[in-house]
Amino acid sequence: MHKALERQLIRCYGSLQNVPEEQRVFLEQVNKTYTESDQEYSLMERALDISSKELTEANVLLREEKKEIEKKVKDRTKELSQEKSKLNRIAQNMNTGAILFNKNGQVTFINNKAREIIKFDDMDDSLVLEKLFNKFEGFPVEEYLERCMAGETLKIPEAEVSHLIFELLFQSLLISDGEDPTSFGHLIWIRDITEEKLLDRSKSELVAIASHQLRTPLTVTKGNVEMLLDESFGKLNDEQREVLAQTAESNENLISLVNQMLDITKIEKGNLYLNLKAVSLDVILEKIVDDLSVYAKTHNVLLKFDKPKVMPKVLADNDRLYQVFQNLIENAIQYCHNDKDGVCPVNISVGLNPDKINIKISDLGIGIPKQEQEKIFGMFYRASNAVNLISSRTGLGLYIVKSIVELFGGTIRFESEENNGTTFYIELPVVK
Repeated sequence: MHKALERQLIRCYGSLQNVPEEQRVFLEQVNKTYTESDQEYSLMERALDISSKELTEANVLLREEKKEIEKKVKDRTKELSQEKSKLNRIAQNMNTGAILFNKNGQVTFINNKAREIIKFDDMDDSLVLEKLFNKFEGFPVEEYLERCMAGETLKIPEAEVSHLIFELLFQSLLISDGEDPTSFGHLIWIRDITEEKLLDRSKSELVAIASHQLRTPLTVTKGNVEMLLDESFGKLNDEQREVLAQTAESNENLISLVNQMLDITKIEKGNLYLNLKAVSLDVILEKIVDDLSVYAKTHNVLLKFDKPKVMPKVLADNDRLYQVFQNLIENAIQYCHNDKDGVCPVNISVGLNPDKINIKISDLGIGIPKQEQEKIFGMFYRASNAVNLISSRTGLGLYIVKSIVELFGGTIRFESEENNGTTFYIELPVVK
């Protein structure tokens, strides 16, 4: 019998023998309950011992893991701090000025070069903007900063102040969270471009002087050769005429090069003279097609101009507009090379809308290699297949064409596929 029950019965009856017989069945059930309760208690106590041990072990593991995480966080924080310090030193010692604003327009960083440029030695960064605006007074710095904070990227290519020339770039700093990027700050880069601009100007002046000096003797040579070819000084035999014709062609190429160099000098200096007026574009295109018709036939090219019934006028310089389309159409003729028995078409068409005139010049010529297309409007650049076909061109024509079109307030672009032709699209504003 369970010891606890036995003690209770002895307390009640004096001894176990005095317990009535009729109660023994009940006492057996009670004894069983006591025994089972002891067993359950023993099991529970054992389970608690195991749980306590497991919890102790888990707690030890957690403390070790916590120490490891804390060590990693500490090491990473140190690395980030070192990286931040390194980036800060780099930013502070850059040769380009940098001023960083938060999205509220408050200055959060200004490097040493920017301080030097705007002559800012105060520790109160709230005065940076005032110094910046005063430094570049007369330039739209304040307006561009406001537009930059609205999300635009803008540039002042040349800001000349106190005999120094600066380039200012206004840029939003964006972060993408998988959706639309959002701005977390704005940056103004200020770069001193005095040396390179003065060098460019010196080169331009040298080119201009050399071109002017060359123009006179070349013009004299042209006149003398023309008189010789006209037999003003006597009859020529076939060999003499051929030599003089070659001389005339070479001289003409040199005159064209000199004129192009002078145009580039004027474009770079911003003083290309334009006599802007309302110009009838259809008249110019018809004249160019007529002037180049013989040249086109010698290259086995068919020139076609689809003239619209109504053609609004454009605001442009008549001679410069002629130069633009003569260059583009002449290029289309030169590089429109089909087989000898076929005729290569060059089509000129015009599209109209209320504000713009769209001119399309297309050919089925050699095209422009895809990897070279982004450079085609660059100065002195020619596509490799064009150089292989005609080696004597300068690579200045398209640069001048694009510059003039943009001076008219227009745009120019192209689509091309090697061996399948090229189409140029020119858009010009109409006269209101």
